Amino acid sequence: FFFKQKTAYEIRLSLVGSEMCIRDRSNMIKVDGDSSIRDINREYGWKLPDDEATTIAGLIIHETRSIPKKGGIYSFHGFRFKILDRQRNQITSIRIQKEI
Repeated sequence: FFFKQKTAYEIRLSLVGSEMCIRDRSNMIKVDGDSSIRDINREYGWKLPDDEATTIAGLIIHETRSIPKKGGIYSFHGFRFKILDRQRNQITSIRIQKEI
């Protein structure tokens, strides 16, 4: 009988129970594009603006005035955003790091 070794990501996912938001030790999180800015702000005590967009993908699209490509890195509002995945015109996965 063979057991597959889990990655650190899979272990964190099983502990958190959701893929919506995974937090790293270095003040960095991975979120789905449709994650609510308000929920992220509440969870992490951040102050990302939610007056122009309600989701994190919406904020990025608003600030960049485009639909960013996978791998794109952007900095605004004291945070760095990396587009981890995109399907068609939808940002599906983002890494956010608070700039110090």
